[in-house]
Order: sequence, then C-alpha cells, then structure tokens
Amino acid sequence: MKSLIRAYLAMALGLLAFVMAFSAEPVDSIYAKPWYGRTLDGAFLLYGNGDDRLGGSKMGFIDSGIPVEVTGESGYLYRLQLSSGRWAYIEKKYVDAAPSLTSLPAVNTGKWTIKNIGRSDQITISLPRPLPYRSWTLIDPMTICIELYGAMDNSNWMTQTGTLGMIDYAYFEQPESDVYKIYLRLKRQYCWGYSLSYQGNSLVIDVRHQPDKLDLKYLTIGLDAGHGGSNTGAVSASGLTEKEANLDIILRLRDLLEKAGARVVLTRADDTNLSMAERKKIWKDARVDLAVSVHNNSGGGPDANPGTSVYYKHLFDRPLAQCLYKRMLDLGVNDYGLTSNFNFALNAPTDYPNALVEALFLSSTYESALLADPKYRQKIAKQIFDGLKDYLSLVKSTK
Repeated sequence: MKSLIRAYLAMALGLLAFVMAFSAEPVDSIYAKPWYGRTLDGAFLLYGNGDDRLGGSKMGFIDSGIPVEVTGESGYLYRLQLSSGRWAYIEKKYVDAAPSLTSLPAVNTGKWTIKNIGRSDQITISLPRPLPYRSWTLIDPMTICIELYGAMDNSNWMTQTGTLGMIDYAYFEQPESDVYKIYLRLKRQYCWGYSLSYQGNSLVIDVRHQPDKLDLKYLTIGLDAGHGGSNTGAVSASGLTEKEANLDIILRLRDLLEKAGARVVLTRADDTNLSMAERKKIWKDARVDLAVSVHNNSGGGPDANPGTSVYYKHLFDRPLAQCLYKRMLDLGVNDYGLTSNFNFALNAPTDYPNALVEALFLSSTYESALLADPKYRQKIAKQIFDGLKDYLSLVKSTK
C-alpha cells in the first residue's frame, strides 16, 4: 500500500512540475559579460521573450550584417541590448559571433540626402556602421516612423533635391541620448509601402509612390494560396483539405482579376509547398502593388460556426483589411473578427499593402459544406475581388 501511495505521489509531483514548466513566464539568463555578433539573412527582432502559435510578437525584420550586443538568452532567443535603455530579442539562429567586436558605443549620424528616384522617394542617412532599427506607421496623418538604436544626431546637412512624389517632409528627434527617431510625413492619406536596408554603412529608406492610375488594369496583384504539397493545412470531416480549397479560391480570384486587366503574381499555381521566405521573395521581386493570402481556419468543433475573419500586421494595412473584411461579412456568415498585429509571415512585409483572409472553418460541419461547393468558392473569390476594388475606390476618393 505504501509503495502504491509513493508511486501516485511521484506521478502527481511529476505532473505538477510539467504544468509549472509550461505555465511559468520565461526568464532571461543574463550573461556576466556581453558578447558581440552580427545579424544573418532573415533576421527579425521581437519585442519580448514570449511565444505563441506563430512565434513571439515581432518588432520587424532587419538587415543582415548589423553588429549587435548580446547580453543574455531565454530559451531559443538571445537578448540584445539595442541602446542604453532598450533591448529586444532575436532567434539564436539569426546571430553569428563577431570576435573582432569588443564594444558598440553610440555613434554620430551623418548627412541625409532625400530625392525622388522614380517609383519611390529615397532617403539615405550616412552612419559609421549599420545600426539596429524598428519601424511603424501612423495613419492620422500618414507618417512612417523609424527608430535607430545607438545613434546620436550630428546630421547638420539634410538635403532634398527635386520634387518628391510621396514624402511631404522628413524630420527627426532625439528622445533618448542614444535613440534617434525619424519621421517621414507623407503627402497622401494612404501608404503604398516602404523598405529599409543598408548600402554599406548608410541606411536607405525607400517610400513607394502611389500608383499613377488606381485601376486594376494598371496594377500588379500578389495572390497566395496557403499551404500546399505535404502541408495540407486543416482537413474537414469529409476529407476536404485546406490546401485545395485555398488554391481553388485563389485561381478563381486570379481569373476575375485578369479579366479586369490586372497582372497577377501567384506564389503557387499547383499543389506545391513553398517556404514563407520563397513566397515573400516572389512578391518582392515582382514589385506587387497589393497582396492577399487566402487560408481557411479550424477549431471549435463540428457544431461551431465561427465564421470569417481578416488579419493584418501593420497599421497602414488596416484600410485594405477593412475593405476585405466588410465584403466577406456580406456573405452572411458569422463574424470571427478583424485582427491586427498578426504574426503571419506574409503579413510582415512593409513593401506593399497586404492582408490575410481566413474564409471559413473547415472544422465546422456547416462551413465545410459551404467550402466544398465550387459555386460558393466562386462567391468567396468574388467578395475578395470586390474588396480590392473597394480599397482602390477608397484611395481614389482621397487626396
């Protein structure tokens, strides 16, 4: 009897330890002495050391080759000291040791050049070395904000040449002694994308111009059918896979867009599975003007009818997401929500407005039956098509 009690007690203690291990907040292990490294291709910063189904909350992607100070770790993450009062996290696989670096003191910014280079306005800021950064947008008025970490202002020459197409004016502030904050106030209410990169030690910011003609026949639209190949995604009780439903909707949407004169760039046109990096590269290389990814959801059981939802990451993507969301609700299905700051990889680029449509739930008996009907998938494609047209009409109606 005693041995049985001891066995049950051991099992209970083991279960308690397991639960505590997975419910406890992650704790940083701080190094006695920092070390220095450089970022690698695909690197992105995270705000904290938390986790989620799609990973922790992303601050944003950054260039490779940026020197960083590593002060600790938490599981699969390194803790980076961005400035004297700021830190962030990065996956360990995106940092390589740089033994030649022994310190990273704050540096002075150099001259700015601001010019129109055709399809975008370009700002170049000279620096002694590449610095980590993050960016975000404000929408009233439309402004791109960038923070450079480890920088002190000495930009006594900020020269604009010619007439700019998208930027109204640029300015900066120094909110902390080693944090440099850049503001790019735009002429228009809607942002059509921007990118940050380094050319040598100079930070280059490209702000895309609004297309000259806001009509589908003059635009390039990126479309993505989620999953594919061995990655089936969700599966309904009847055997309908998410990958095939996604692709069918996307191909129907492609046909509608091409009939309207648009150039369409697909991440996949058949039953293949591409990585997120490959999908993003296809759109970036094609210089798409807008992009939409289509998925279908799962969860809640067969009797639940959660409905439709649309997702976006960056605030400047919200108007596009809202237009798609409204049209999807016009199908008469339940409202599963409009979600911001979403960690989906194809929502991460700032190069162009984009959104993710989760049409319906394959786990639902009712909704999966709708998705199994080709005529209903055509309706979904038409609603997304109309949402894209609504967005263009919205932009046309403003200056």
